[in-house]
Amino acid sequence: MRKPKKLVRKIKSLYLFPNGNVAAFDEGGEQISLVQKIGWLTKYLIYLRDELGFNIMDIEEIVIPNGLKCELFITKDNKIKYRIV
Repeated sequence: MRKPKKLVRKIKSLYLFPNGNVAAFDEGGEQISLVQKIGWLTKYLIYLRDELGFNIMDIEEIVIPNGLKCELFITKDNKIKYRIV
């Protein structure tokens, strides 16, 4: 695994939304955009694929909070995307 970057700001609040997105705020209430570049669902799917070696396209069902279901697809530039159905 890569060594994490040293951040100068402290995360005070971290929100993991049912749609797979993330919001992070520092102690002053300012959003930390670096943390929000990739959602929790995408990050976990990348972990399954790249770190554990699973073929994520074999996953038959993904259910996220609130009972919502997602369909996965891979873009031409090999990025993981999903749509809530």
